Amino acid sequence: MKFNKKILVCGASISGTAIAFWLEKSGYEITIVEKFESFRDGGQNVDIKGYGQEVLKLMGIDQEVNEKNTGELGLKYVNKTGTTISTFPKGTIGGLTSDYEILRGDLARIIYEKTARVCDYRFGKYVKSISEDEDSISATFNDGTTKQFTMIICADGIGSTTRDMAMPEYIRFNYLGAYMSFFTIPKTATDDFWAKAYRVTGGSLVFLRPGHQNETTVLVSFLKEMVEPFSQPIAEQKKKLKEVLSGKGGIADRIVQDLDQVQICTLDQ
Repeated sequence: MKFNKKILVCGASISGTAIAFWLEKSGYEITIVEKFESFRDGGQNVDIKGYGQEVLKLMGIDQEVNEKNTGELGLKYVNKTGTTISTFPKGTIGGLTSDYEILRGDLARIIYEKTARVCDYRFGKYVKSISEDEDSISATFNDGTTKQFTMIICADGIGSTTRDMAMPEYIRFNYLGAYMSFFTIPKTATDDFWAKAYRVTGGSLVFLRPGHQNETTVLVSFLKEMVEPFSQPIAEQKKKLKEVLSGKGGIADRIVQDLDQVQICTLDQ
């Protein structure tokens, strides 16, 4: 294979922007395609621990990440009345909170802005088909254009269609009997800089965590024996969450009340 040093990265979130950062520094010409029409902000909390913190320093973005810190102080488990039953301050065993707490979109944007001038970002574009010969890999995009690369890196998430094209025989999902949902709700006076966890009867768990100035991030996990379609309309996702949380008290009741205002809701198996 002739070495042309051109690499295609599919997906412009944390993994895609990070691999582009390092490969460009190694002398590769990087093209990143992202099916969404513009850069996507938002997302849930990212806890950066251990070697991840060292990588931030090597990339020279540790100060920028710290400036976007959510300020989370630790985790409190609460009961139906909102009373704290256990507390795990930042850095303690059994807690969630690390020194670097940042929302997914904020971290991805920091790396994107570091690479935007030296990498070729193409929003609203994705791979429709790929083919390989002795010299290169050809990618045909949704706009009908075709380009040759040395390598294609699939960083477009768990439902990557590019990965399905490249190695379909290796792609399989094992349903583990549970769903997780991620979204944001309006911040209220009761929301402070502590993450809160509430165990709901029936095998569900709810987390509230500090988000942006006027938002609180929500994570709901619940057990479900039957696997259902991977992607569903938001209205159907909200309906399932209401079935799980309605009448369960505490944080669960608040989430049910706020669900109708939620614009984006991600429900994953």
